[in-house]
Amino acid sequence: MPKWLAPWLLPIALLVAVGIGVLAGSIGTSGSTVLWVLFWLVLAGGPIRLRLQYLKKNPPDPELTHKPFWRF
Repeated sequence: MPKWLAPWLLPIALLVAVGIGVLAGSIGTSGSTVLWVLFWLVLAGGPIRLRLQYLKKNPPDPELTHKPFWRF
């Protein structure tokens, strides 16, 4: 992540949350539930994707990993 972007993450997240809140209030209960579920899936997907990219670039040491018990 670029260093100049770090101070802007919280204000951007706040604006997005307020925008989603306003949109959710205008589309009704069922629509807002679907919107919030999609929002949380996207929010959780970001760190998962970053972690997977990190692990691809920096794989763990093979000596520190273990095989499942059914593989010899």
